[in-house]
Order: sequence, then C-alpha cells, then structure tokens
Amino acid sequence: NLVLDSFGTCFDTLLEYFAGVLCFACDPQWHAKVFLDKYGGRVLHLRVHDSSNEELWQSCRAFAGAADDLLARLADSALVKAVRGRFEDRRSFTS
Repeated sequence: NLVLDSFGTCFDTLLEYFAGVLCFACDPQWHAKVFLDKYGGRVLHLRVHDSSNEELWQSCRAFAGAADDLLARLADSALVKAVRGRFEDRRSFTS
C-alpha cells in the first residue's frame, strides 16, 4: 500500500518540524520569530524559513500523491458508495 509505505518519512519530518515549533517556548528571542496581534498578546503566525517548508513538502510529497490516488479510487468504488457511515476527510493530506 503506497499510502502506508510513504507515511513514515512524512510523519518523521512532521515530528521534527513540531519539535522545532515547541522550541519557541524556551527561546528568549521568541518575539522576533513570531507575528503578534496588534495588542501584542497573542501569537498569530510563526516565522518559518522557506527551506523548512520545502523540506517538509519534499518529505510528504510521495504520501500526498498516494493519498490523492487512494481518494480517487475510493470515490469510484461501488462498495464505498454503499456504506452509510461517514468517510473520514483526508483532504489535508493531499496536494
């Protein structure tokens, strides 16, 4: 199964990415790495270098393609159409 085979690399990279995000809490210069609301009391966005985003995408590209293919096959499946239960939304994992 291509989805399961490609998931590991993507998941590992996501864990590294979020570990880096958690490091903001201990960084004394954290305010230079975020965008705050106009009152300065709430973080709206993190400043993330483009290379980090590119590395994450490269690690998850195969998984996203496999997820796209799986969703297309499921959409065409007569068996899936006969099931009355809710199908989990997987669009966040596709390209």
